[in-house]
Amino acid sequence: MIRPEERLAQRLLARHKITKPPFDLEALVQNYATLEYIEFPTDADGLVIGIGSKKKPEILINSKPYENRKKFTLAHELGHIIIPWHTGTIISHTDTESDPHLEWEYSTMEGEANRFAAELLMPSKWLNNYSTNKQEIQNLILKTLELCETSLDSALIKIFNSITEPVICFELYGVNQISSSQVRASTYA
Repeated sequence: MIRPEERLAQRLLARHKITKPPFDLEALVQNYATLEYIEFPTDADGLVIGIGSKKKPEILINSKPYENRKKFTLAHELGHIIIPWHTGTIISHTDTESDPHLEWEYSTMEGEANRFAAELLMPSKWLNNYSTNKQEIQNLILKTLELCETSLDSALIKIFNSITEPVICFELYGVNQISSSQVRASTYA
């Protein structure tokens, strides 16, 4: 089932005649916002200023993280601009624990922006067409990382949400220590 925010990413790609990765994300973003890379004094990755105002919004991206993380952050922040129900001020790292409604609303918007970014950078149609030739999952992951220029975590989440075959994937750290794992929902361990 495709979610509304993913459909918005698909429409954006279609509007700009983008059919497959890689593409110039910065050029796409500059149609909708001004863009600046600066070093943040905090751990935040990105910020959008002016969502819903009459002026073109401004996206600020922390220049410290590695390139693939910056790319996903840029797509994520564009999602906040494109998703029409993301209005007002969206601030990262807020103290939402004191208000359960704010915590739910914040995590919902962040999840939507993440799904928008994943669909924008790794379009489902392309991924499904690319993976239909039944290649090994490792090759699919490596090709997605190479062409989409995104992080391993975001590629794994997108791939595991797209494939139908039962698969379990472990990332090892050190000697036989699992640092992360992905399991396709229909997989039985």
